[in-house]
Amino acid sequence: MTEYLSFTLYTLNFTLLYIQNSGDAGEDVLIMIFLLGGTAEAIPIARALVALGGVVLLSSVDIPPVGEELPSGVLRRSGPMDAAEMAVLSERRGITHIVDATHPYACAVSRNAEQAARACGVSYVRFERLPAIDPQTD
Repeated sequence: MTEYLSFTLYTLNFTLLYIQNSGDAGEDVLIMIFLLGGTAEAIPIARALVALGGVVLLSSVDIPPVGEELPSGVLRRSGPMDAAEMAVLSERRGITHIVDATHPYACAVSRNAEQAARACGVSYVRFERLPAIDPQTD
C-alpha cells in the first residue's frame, strides 16, 4: 500500500507541475481542466487541481462516489462520451487541459480523450495507477 500511495502522490505532483508550468511565464491564464474520473482518486485529484487555481469539470460514467462532497470550483457531469463529444464539450467550455484519471482498463475512454485533446489542441495528461494485480506473482 505504501508503494502505491507514494507512486500515486508522485504522479499527481508531476501532473500538477506540468499543468502549472504549461502557460507562458507571467501570464494570467484561466486553467480549465476536463478531469475524466471513475476511480477513488478522482475527487482528491479534483481537490488538488482546484488548489492549484484551476476550474475542474469532473466527468464520469456514473455519479462520483456517494459521501464524497465536491469541493468548490468543481463542476460535475456524468454519462459516456465519444471523442467527438469530448472535443465539442472541451471547445464549448474552454478546456485547457484534459486529465485522464479513468480506470486502468478503460482503454476506449483514454483513446477518446487523447483524440479529443489532439482535435482541440489542448494538453492531455494520463494519471496512472499501479495495477491491482502484480503481473510477476499472477
